[in-house]
Amino acid sequence: CPPCGPELKEMDRVANTLTEQGIRIIPLAQDGADVRKLQQFYAKHGIEVLPFAHDPGSRAMRAFSLQVLPSTVFIDAEG
Repeated sequence: CPPCGPELKEMDRVANTLTEQGIRIIPLAQDGADVRKLQQFYAKHGIEVLPFAHDPGSRAMRAFSLQVLPSTVFIDAEG
């Protein structure tokens, strides 16, 4: 996903500040990439702070009716 690298890099940049405010950024990998490939992607783009979650079945994408990647979803403390 060509636009994913720059978007995640920017999110990585602000992640510490947001974490201090109780906000978490959790990127979801929607493809069939294994963990090693995700780690390589993070290293290539200099992403150091963000965790990642793997959603190979794209359940989250369907649950939020997302049509394009990358997409950003905000979820409050109450879900």
